[in-house]
Amino acid sequence: MWDEEKTKYESEIERLTAELERMLREMEVVMDSKLSLELEIAAYRKLLEVEENRYAAVNNGWFAIKVI
Repeated sequence: MWDEEKTKYESEIERLTAELERMLREMEVVMDSKLSLELEIAAYRKLLEVEENRYAAVNNGWFAIKVI
C-alpha cells in the first residue's frame, strides 16, 4: 500500500518536473522575443528622434538654402 502511494507521488513529481521544465523553456523563448522586440523598438525610436531633430532644424532655419 505504501509503495503504491510512493510510486504514485514519484510519478506525479516527475510529471510536474517535466511540465515545469517545458514551461521554463517556453518562457525563455518568450523573453528572447521580448528582448528582440525591445531592441528593435529602441532602434526605430532613435531613428524617429533623429528625423524629428532634422525636421525641426530645417523648419527653425538652422539650414538656409540660397536660391539663385
